[in-house]
Amino acid sequence: MNRTHSESDPITVSIILPESHLRLRSVRFFLDGLVGPLVKGEVFVDPVSASQHGSMVFAGLVALERAVLSKGRVKDGTPIGRNLPLSPEEIAPCDVILDFRPGPAPAEICARARFGVWSFSCNDIGGVARAVTRGESAVECRLYSQTDDDRARRGIACMTVQSKHAIASTLTFAREKSVQLALRELRRLAMRRELPKAEPAVEGREMPDLADFARYSARMLQLGTVRLISRIWPSVGKGAPFALRVGKGYLPDIDPGVGVDLPRLGDAFCADPFLFERDGEVYCFYEEFPYDTRLGKIAVARLSDVGAERLGDALVADHHLSFPFVFAHEGEIFLMPETMQAEQVEMWRCTDFPLGWELHATAFEGRQLADPVLFRQGDTWWLFANSCHDSFGDFSSELSLFRVDGPDLRQIVPHPLNPVVVGSDVARGGGRVFESNGRLFRFSQDNSGDIYGYGLNLMEITELSHTGYEEHRAAHFTPDRIPGAVGCHHADAVAGRFVVDVRWP
Repeated sequence: MNRTHSESDPITVSIILPESHLRLRSVRFFLDGLVGPLVKGEVFVDPVSASQHGSMVFAGLVALERAVLSKGRVKDGTPIGRNLPLSPEEIAPCDVILDFRPGPAPAEICARARFGVWSFSCNDIGGVARAVTRGESAVECRLYSQTDDDRARRGIACMTVQSKHAIASTLTFAREKSVQLALRELRRLAMRRELPKAEPAVEGREMPDLADFARYSARMLQLGTVRLISRIWPSVGKGAPFALRVGKGYLPDIDPGVGVDLPRLGDAFCADPFLFERDGEVYCFYEEFPYDTRLGKIAVARLSDVGAERLGDALVADHHLSFPFVFAHEGEIFLMPETMQAEQVEMWRCTDFPLGWELHATAFEGRQLADPVLFRQGDTWWLFANSCHDSFGDFSSELSLFRVDGPDLRQIVPHPLNPVVVGSDVARGGGRVFESNGRLFRFSQDNSGDIYGYGLNLMEITELSHTGYEEHRAAHFTPDRIPGAVGCHHADAVAGRFVVDVRWP
């Protein structure tokens, strides 16, 4: 392919979209923001829907579910791009061809892209249907590259997304999140000008059989019955899903399987605990969620050798509050709770510890960010938070990173690889970011199970820089380590004490 290329040029991308994909909200976000300093592209539309490429049985089932569920789709949209079919020569030579159609790319277009044709395993209806009908709680999605030199598809990135009960919803959710995975890898390619190490694609997965479909139909009938009953009797299944457990241990070596369960409050649950040491005492800030108001507030307890004493409310608002990240800086104590419903990030400064607070700063006005935490690396402050670019309102699958100026939140620079982490099993924050013996860690949630808050990860961050981010799972805590529990999704520790929140049936 003859093409003059400068390393300072943006990555050029040709995007091939099935017409149905234009109605996915994340695709519209992606296309609206495509023109920028790193990535530029043009769009081609295939009027043949993605479902028509696969099994008619799966296509019919997905069409029926979408008619009933209609989740994850935009009702209308401005036409974009030129319609296929086109001859390969009509696609200008570019760096990447991003093909959202299922299956390997036609060989004749591979030569048009310097870094190959990129495609997605989750565009295969059969693969998603197999996982959902067999009751798998999560689906693995891979981003493939197929080059002219090597016609075989090779995986260059991977993510895990939580199943959404129905095949249609899971398919739509996986496709929406795959857009964020592709965006991250395009930005990485724009900076490094080389593909990551690729692995051979996993092709030819076994298809569901009649027994799988029978079990799937039974589960859907059961789910529909439970939802109908809950609408008639809202108190059914209310329970008290999260409660706090405390124990002795230091970060990162804590064991949620040991400890003492604090008494549950009346008609409320407690979650998202953060610890703070002051004058030899250890305080626990946490979300308290009363069922009557259904608005979380920030409460404080003082830990003792025999349990905890609730001291009162630290913050109460007319919107939901949770995830009370508390920290000290230059003699001041700050609290940055999750204020997603207020569509901004709020920083509060302590005036009378532990219950007196005043608003110090706001940022990200008009945006929703979940579970924000700050971490100082030398002279650089980083803000970690979870974002959402899909129509499901799912904030558990995208981790974004920003450089800020500290608690004042006046200067904000998005990381060029945002979202730096994509996946239901590792992305959402589950505690603070901290350093231990020269190594950097963060707690994250594992939401690849059947319920929200299924598990907890200890992620080791191996690269945190202005141009890169890498992490891997160093430890994994699942509810089977806590007898009777069904989840565990947040942890913190200070002064030899740790706290976790545990989800119960």
